[in-house]
Amino acid sequence: MTDLTPMLASIGSGLPTGGSWVFEPKYDGIRILAFAAGDRVRLVSRNGLDKTEQFPEVAEAVLALSKRAKRQFILDGEIVVMRGDTPARFQELQSRMHVTNRTAIESRRLDTPAALIVFDILLDGKTSLVTEPWRVRRKHLAALLQPPGRSNALRLSDVGEDGEAMLEQARRNGWEGVIAKRDDSVYEAGRRSAQRQVPGCSRSSLSAATFFLLSRSNTRARMGVASPARPDTRKCTSLISREVLSPVGSTR
Repeated sequence: MTDLTPMLASIGSGLPTGGSWVFEPKYDGIRILAFAAGDRVRLVSRNGLDKTEQFPEVAEAVLALSKRAKRQFILDGEIVVMRGDTPARFQELQSRMHVTNRTAIESRRLDTPAALIVFDILLDGKTSLVTEPWRVRRKHLAALLQPPGRSNALRLSDVGEDGEAMLEQARRNGWEGVIAKRDDSVYEAGRRSAQRQVPGCSRSSLSAATFFLLSRSNTRARMGVASPARPDTRKCTSLISREVLSPVGSTR
């Protein structure tokens, strides 16, 4: 469907030290790129699957934001099922992941409401942000999602500088883990720094794991791999106007 895919993280067993690291919750959900322009929205999974119709409350929230902001954007986030203000376990999301019947979808959006928790932005209006550092992208994202931009179905991810505290919170609340990012890192679509396996790690025990997003310089120095090419800064804008978008509710 689209050749723009999310930036990926490697997996580690400990928190990074030194440098300008920030930390975000890693919930147990579906990775999504949300494309919006005018009255058109598309929710695309990490594997390129269209999830727009399966999560209509999220699509509607993104559409409302697009109309309010009056500009196009691409958001990166994670769809989770919510229990009140708390992200639920992955098992509750599974009941919605493969449902295609419209009546069943409408029923389950009431029983198991979903939300897109957004943690990054690739395009803001006509400005491509993929080569900007994380701290600049975060400012754009926070400005776009400032109230009333947020809703029950569209939320801004928490972020903090105390990784130990967030990891303890992850263990206590049963999150999948914690994401660590350099605040000067650019967005490398579809790239993953070399993965380090966590011994004995499974979906039920991932609360003890820490997920790392390493900067390009760290990846190159520590792993000896070639530095990946940066995405074309025009790609985000061009994708907005291509087949990745269709009106909400379309069966395309």
